[in-house]
Amino acid sequence: INHHDDCKDVTLLTELVIKTSSIIISNVFQDTLTSISFDFTGGLLDNFGDTQNKCTGRTQLQTVIIGNQITTISNNSFVGCNNLINVVFTPVSQVTSIGQNAFKNCTSLQSFTIPHSILSLGSNIFLNTSLIELIINRPLNVSNTGAIGLTSITYDYNGPIPDYACDGLIELTNITIGNTITEIGSYAFRNCSNITE
Repeated sequence: INHHDDCKDVTLLTELVIKTSSIIISNVFQDTLTSISFDFTGGLLDNFGDTQNKCTGRTQLQTVIIGNQITTISNNSFVGCNNLINVVFTPVSQVTSIGQNAFKNCTSLQSFTIPHSILSLGSNIFLNTSLIELIINRPLNVSNTGAIGLTSITYDYNGPIPDYACDGLIELTNITIGNTITEIGSYAFRNCSNITE
């Protein structure tokens, strides 16, 4: 979908479900699209932000739903979606990686839940966001994610908190450790000098 003329009768559309990885959204629904659900098999979710201009609806985009067939959120996927506040993963998420800068400049994003399926996180995925709360459902290091304003983090899985997991997140004040956490790694909270509870 590359032009308003392709969808001239649906320019007030606010929700869109995408069932193919080949669609390009450009110059469509610019002022109205608030929710996109990605639900296709084969799963590479690639460059729906500023870097490739594939999602001009991004300026009003508030909610992204990642379907259970998506396996990768690649680099720069949602860069500049500055009204994005909800990123929703299904309970049976198969996303294994989030690429670098994936949510960079999503300035309204305040909370994020990392599903149990994630194996790797790219650098600066939360750079220049308003992220203050992070819920982690798998042993992961989040010190290089760019979440420099993060104040609250919750670990809720069966396993250890990795070494250096939150190293340098200086705004962190609140850590919640679930009952099934088995170990806290070396220097997991190094340089987190504002922790109060």
